[in-house]
Amino acid sequence: MPGVRYAVQQSTNLQNWTTAPGYPAAANGPAQQMPIQETADAGFSKVNQVDDQPPVIVNQYPPDGGFAVPKFSNLTMQLSETTGIDTNSICLTVGNLGIFTPTNAQLTFSNNLLTFINGGSIPLGGWSSNILVTLVTADTLGNITTNTWGFTLESQPLVVTNPFVFGSPQAQRTGQQIGNIATRALV
Repeated sequence: MPGVRYAVQQSTNLQNWTTAPGYPAAANGPAQQMPIQETADAGFSKVNQVDDQPPVIVNQYPPDGGFAVPKFSNLTMQLSETTGIDTNSICLTVGNLGIFTPTNAQLTFSNNLLTFINGGSIPLGGWSSNILVTLVTADTLGNITTNTWGFTLESQPLVVTNPFVFGSPQAQRTGQQIGNIATRALV
């Protein structure tokens, strides 16, 4: 893959490997050539992708810029990483609720899916609040990243005690109702 770094390694016995001169190097296209020096010994080569990229979020809920998010929502982040996530590095900050790590019961991590379980007991924030979330993660090689995004919570529902509903004259003649409230004509 262009731009991804690779290490070419060589061996004469498939047990002891040395990195070929000039590597690791970034691929400049989907196919590359490397001259191999002939020797009297057997020669073997292998190409390994070098993981120098931190974990990335490939899917999340709520999305960045999301709106009308329910106040008691769970948060989910699907992570992608070549060598694996260092679970000790996971640190999630959720608005004013605080900082959470996998040692907290509200934060679970399984199959690269990180979930903040709200449980319906504490709202993420007040009605129409803007919530800022920050996730810090690293892979097992120490490549670390910080992701920050925000979303807006749902607005407070309006409760009306005596609604006035009107419809077309034809609908009123046929007895149109919304719930148990009959429609009325405006004259």
